[in-house]
Amino acid sequence: MPYFSVILPTYNRAHLLSKAIESMLAQTFTDWELLIVDDGSTDTTKELVAGYSDERIRYIYQENQERSVARNNGINQARGAYICFLDSDDYFLEKKLENLYVHIENSEEKLSLFYDSVLIEDKSIRVKQSIALIDKNESFQEFILMNTLFSQQISGPKTVFNQFKFNKDIRIGEDIELWCRIAKVYPFNPLVDSYQTVIVEHEERSINPKKTKAAKEHLSTLKYIFSLNSSKEISLKVRSQLKSNSYFNIAKYEMYNSRKFQAIIWVIKSILADRKSNQTKHKIYCLTNLFLNKIPKEYLNFSR
Repeated sequence: MPYFSVILPTYNRAHLLSKAIESMLAQTFTDWELLIVDDGSTDTTKELVAGYSDERIRYIYQENQERSVARNNGINQARGAYICFLDSDDYFLEKKLENLYVHIENSEEKLSLFYDSVLIEDKSIRVKQSIALIDKNESFQEFILMNTLFSQQISGPKTVFNQFKFNKDIRIGEDIELWCRIAKVYPFNPLVDSYQTVIVEHEERSINPKKTKAAKEHLSTLKYIFSLNSSKEISLKVRSQLKSNSYFNIAKYEMYNSRKFQAIIWVIKSILADRKSNQTKHKIYCLTNLFLNKIPKEYLNFSR
């Protein structure tokens, strides 16, 4: 029984997968298993994984059912005491599991979800994204929704993930929805100054705001989360801020694709949803350009 089970769902990403696998093989803490859950790939994923002879790497194939089902499949088959998640386009630095192990062992609240800081990598340049700490005046649900907690930076006891699974009907924001449910029962425990999780920016990312389906599905997920939480858990102010952000992400897509009329509608909805947003000036700037029949320069030249 390994200490950590790292679950990596993948679909047709053989061209990206090697870096994620090799980042596991480079870990200074060695008591782990890596479960690569292939969600029906039609490329060379199976052959790529077979090229690694380390017995800690387990390949699991399933028919294509999206990553929530793939992660749940991995959780069900995991043998480790603690679960971690890794995506096929991201990777861990060598002390990721070592730092996490030390923190868990020293923690008084072992029935927690642990999260570390991340490095955002864009064209090989890494930028630190400081860890978010919960404010005494906010609920765990508000904290999760207002601060991005990638699945790659989350770890928790298998007993918790046996109790709570990813919602198979949610494709975008499924991790946020799960954290909000878990937060009703268990605390979130930060690893301060542990920058060992690398999130790689690229056009294929499912949360890319240039994909209208991603932006609209994220909005749908937010509305679902709101329906499951009271105004005490998620205030009306926070709901307005989050809806405004989602509306503007949809507007960005419309601008990227030169659909000026649709962009105008979504920018207006965004402004009205949260007039005190620190982005309001930028939104007005976008709106002014759109009324002048121009796309703001930062949203030009996107090719589908």
